[in-house]
Amino acid sequence: MASDFTFSPDRLKAYVTNKGSYSPKVTVTAAADFKFERAKFDIYFLADNTGSMGSTIDQVNKRAHEILRDLRNRAEEVNADVHYGVGGYWDFGGSALPFENYQGLSGNPDDAVKGLGKWNTGHGSDAYAESAFYGLHQIATDTDKKIGWRKDAKRIIIWVGDAPSNEPIPTRLSGLGEEITEDSVTDLLKARDISVIAISVVEGANPGLNGDPVKNGESWAGKGRPGQATRIADATGGTMADNLTSGQVVDRIIDLGKDQISRMGGLSLVARPKLARYNVTTSPTSAVPPAGGSRTVNFNVNIPFTAETAAPAKTKDWPYDNKGVMTAELELTVAGKATGDTVTVQLLQADLSGTYEIQNASNGQLLSLVANGLGVTPDQDLDNQRWTLVPFQPKAGQEKGGYLLENNDRSAKNRYVKHRSGKVEATTHSTSGAHQWLLIPEGVDDRGFLFSIQPLQTWKKALGYSGGKLEVTEYTGTNYSGGKFDVDREHNQLWHLNAL
Repeated sequence: MASDFTFSPDRLKAYVTNKGSYSPKVTVTAAADFKFERAKFDIYFLADNTGSMGSTIDQVNKRAHEILRDLRNRAEEVNADVHYGVGGYWDFGGSALPFENYQGLSGNPDDAVKGLGKWNTGHGSDAYAESAFYGLHQIATDTDKKIGWRKDAKRIIIWVGDAPSNEPIPTRLSGLGEEITEDSVTDLLKARDISVIAISVVEGANPGLNGDPVKNGESWAGKGRPGQATRIADATGGTMADNLTSGQVVDRIIDLGKDQISRMGGLSLVARPKLARYNVTTSPTSAVPPAGGSRTVNFNVNIPFTAETAAPAKTKDWPYDNKGVMTAELELTVAGKATGDTVTVQLLQADLSGTYEIQNASNGQLLSLVANGLGVTPDQDLDNQRWTLVPFQPKAGQEKGGYLLENNDRSAKNRYVKHRSGKVEATTHSTSGAHQWLLIPEGVDDRGFLFSIQPLQTWKKALGYSGGKLEVTEYTGTNYSGGKFDVDREHNQLWHLNAL
């Protein structure tokens, strides 16, 4: 069966240089007759309904029709219909529980406009923090079915407020069977497949949704950490906008709402696990092709710490497939569903010859030449903590490849790293196979690639620092089972190369 999509280019190549970033463009073209499968979006607007929110609520009500129109138009672009619901929350203290569902989910936008018109500032509290978590809990559980989540709809809560939530919310106030915390709300939202867009207003003395719930909370709460809204948005696949003024809120609701609909209903290029461990991403994260014309969308593919061209390695390539080329894929998804259509990404070994600090990912200390041989020590900017990677030059008939690890302390007699029977030691210069080391890129963090350092002669074993000693053991820093490629970025067998 012919695919609905073509890619230009359909193959990317990047050299692992451990610096910079390469961001090639990939154009995805949809077939002229391509149509998105019919979908549904349920979008629920939730806001803090206390006195400090007056300006924000006024702005939303003035532009309510614009908000609903723009979100509906984006949903129609991905062949989805939209139901809107509206609710408000405040804090415990009055006779009523601090949440009201003003409008259940409805396909009539006029119902949503009326619901937004019921947002008010008639509720108060003794502290800045409110009981947002109670409102989120009630919306997610929908025990009386008055929210009206549709079973097969993609679900979004747009949460607007200017203060964090009290935490925990005790059972004596909520009347529920267990207290409500950030963790319990997050787990509930994820279980119900609800994404949260958090819109945080910071004006005057109000700290915003990410404020400190202890400093700004009620005496009966007293727990929690700053950053509640960001963590909830991230955990549920939503987004967060912080430090907004009331005048910026509507535009952010529209922009983030449209973006969320595109992410949940549009086209995306997603790194498969083998590639995702290198933090390969695309911008935009999702896009919607025009209904007519060329029907193309462009993605910039960010491949961190790589380059389009580089001097190739002077040694034997990594022992990967296709003569040392690490091959993986970006897969096209439509509305979150994999299509099987892919862009191939090849990572090639660049020449890493040069001088580095070799820093352990587990403890942050540096591979060092010490009095009794080899060890790891805190960074002291000394020659014995600096290493030069020297391409291995084999003798006739000897297996070629890898690097010598040469220490920069020229006064030392034994300054080359050797592997023998699981042990590592410092020796004089040699071209024996026991001195050949491969640097295998296992993952990426914000500082660069994380390498396992593996003896060429014992593939799949790696240098690590554990129990106070350096040794070569079976590599366990990456879980390859089931095609996961899960990398423990603080594993004792992973190392940063800090160029000097």
